[in-house]
Amino acid sequence: ILGLVGGTATSLALGVPMVSAGLENLFGVDGNSMITKSIVLLGVTAIFAYSSYSGLKKGIKVLSDANVILAFVLLAFVLIVGPTLYILENTVTSAGNMFKNFFQMATWLEPEASIPGHKDTKFPESWTVFYWGWWFVYAPFIGLFIARISRGRTLKEVVLGTIIYGTFGCMLFFGIFGNYAVYLQVSGTFDVVSHINSMGPEATIISILDHLPLGKVVIVLFCISAILFLATTFDSGAYILAAASQNMVIGEPIKANRLFWAFALCLLPFSLMLVGGEEAMTVLKTATVVSSVPLLVIFVMMMYSFIQTLNKDRLKLQRRADKYKEIERRSLRITQIGEKKQDDNL
Repeated sequence: ILGLVGGTATSLALGVPMVSAGLENLFGVDGNSMITKSIVLLGVTAIFAYSSYSGLKKGIKVLSDANVILAFVLLAFVLIVGPTLYILENTVTSAGNMFKNFFQMATWLEPEASIPGHKDTKFPESWTVFYWGWWFVYAPFIGLFIARISRGRTLKEVVLGTIIYGTFGCMLFFGIFGNYAVYLQVSGTFDVVSHINSMGPEATIISILDHLPLGKVVIVLFCISAILFLATTFDSGAYILAAASQNMVIGEPIKANRLFWAFALCLLPFSLMLVGGEEAMTVLKTATVVSSVPLLVIFVMMMYSFIQTLNKDRLKLQRRADKYKEIERRSLRITQIGEKKQDDNL
């Protein structure tokens, strides 16, 4: 529970400023003001609280379906009106580079940083380790939620489905949105790097979208999509937290419990936003990594428990199969005895 709360705080604290930057571009409000960010945070919280309160079929499912449709509409629009050939070619090239350099990048710890006179970029700490910690925090709750909505499917279908569809979704987003931003930088249309350094990543994302045809419309849809992404992540998070904090769950967790956890999830990101600036990001990343450390131990326990559960299921199925075979054998024997008696009577 503590790990999940720490991880969700990161996502909310990073997502809310992006939506605020979109509102600033559209309506001229101050996107960095605490009032704007608080309104966005409360709005997102109200949406996923209502979704979680409504349950899986009436709330979470409806919101998730709308989110997926809108996301694909945005992706298709950027791919069609943007530099389509460049996006496709660079996506394939990037995939090849990732497979080629994956292990080198994943194990690079910047050893020269400890030598005087060499620049310390802090890339491994700020990115690699931070993202590992972030996803560690999400793993238990995402796994539990996927299992909850996958009733009736085989383990093979669940594992392959999450790996294939999840990877495909990430490739689409990074390939289309990311390579459109790269194209603006390389072609000299928009200096993305300088804008990030001066205005920050949130404002830069909105400015990149503003370079598209019908830019304002795209920004509106993007902000709605961002809110839905946050809401669909945290309504499932509140749902699983409610289920994990109850002694017994019959059907679905208690509605009041779901509502409590929905609003509890917004307290930590609200506190982090109060800190503000670079200090908030430092606190954010530290909180995520620290909350993920205990999960390393829990993961080992979960994996062992999972294997034990599968072994028990296998033995149970084996005993059931043996029982059916024994019943069939006895039935066959009884049939044979009956047939022999009929022959004797004849």
